[in-house]
Amino acid sequence: CNNYVLLKQIGHGAFGEIFLSFNLRDNIEVAIKREQKRIGKSVQLKTEAKVYQSLLNISQNQDLTGSIALSQETVHGVPKYYGVGELPDLSGYYLIMEFLGPNLNELFKFCGMRKFTISTCALLAIQMINRIENVHKHSFLHRDIKPENFMIGSQDASNVIYLVDFGLSKRYKNVRNNQHIPYREGRNLIGTARY
Repeated sequence: CNNYVLLKQIGHGAFGEIFLSFNLRDNIEVAIKREQKRIGKSVQLKTEAKVYQSLLNISQNQDLTGSIALSQETVHGVPKYYGVGELPDLSGYYLIMEFLGPNLNELFKFCGMRKFTISTCALLAIQMINRIENVHKHSFLHRDIKPENFMIGSQDASNVIYLVDFGLSKRYKNVRNNQHIPYREGRNLIGTARY
């Protein structure tokens, strides 16, 4: 990632860390997610990259650097995706995406009375349902719906809700015949138990 400078860590989860970064070539702030390799575990950033590519109609081999990335078609509520790759030291993977504002949990805590108005709840719910519906239209289930995975856009898009973190996502339709995958019993919990 020679074109990027890591400025500071802005988040972390069970599978990796997120950094506020700066793209030196295009002079824009981006978010870089980093995931370390784990023996016997699949790489979630690769799954996440495939979902972003599907939602944004990007081919897997498309070069997303420079002006191509900046002119990427805007899909309402889907952050721009700049690429995925292996870390230079081969210890893990990175994913580069648009830098967004706070998530809904942070926004809720920021509110003085820890309370959203009814109109705010309605406006949030409409956008959140639209984001989930868009993911379903592309034959994916998110499988980790929670306030931390809905984020507010930054700058001009501060009234837009974005759905992020597709590392646990899975196709629910077969891409070849568009048939729903079979139902199975006895599966372990996927996602966040609280939600």
